[in-house]
Amino acid sequence: GIAKRIRQLEKRRQPIHGDFSVDQLVLGSFGIGVLDLDNAALGDPAADAGWFIADLELSVVEGTVSTDEVEEARSALIAGYRAAGGEDLGERLPLYVSASLLQRAVEPFRHRWANWPESLAALVRRAEEVWPV
Repeated sequence: GIAKRIRQLEKRRQPIHGDFSVDQLVLGSFGIGVLDLDNAALGDPAADAGWFIADLELSVVEGTVSTDEVEEARSALIAGYRAAGGEDLGERLPLYVSASLLQRAVEPFRHRWANWPESLAALVRRAEEVWPV
């Protein structure tokens, strides 16, 4: 499955945020600032990008973001990462998006969404679409 495939990846030890998401960013006249570095670590940048995209996918299930907005943000994130000199995230990105979706699948229950069973199932389905097991 997904965990086995992640363990098989070449290990990367680059600075990462650890739980990178939209609510960790501040936009201002200075540009973009990153907040909340309590989970900062050395790891695979694709894990941060995957968590970010999975967070947006969670917002789709919640009904606050459209799938088009997720795709636009995903493309911008990848383009920005490459423009800053980052390596190609390749097949690692969908793998980490899928793993992050599975990690986030408990959020509808944790936050007591009225439709949490359907939302949880939707996140698991989306994880399977992103990275078929």
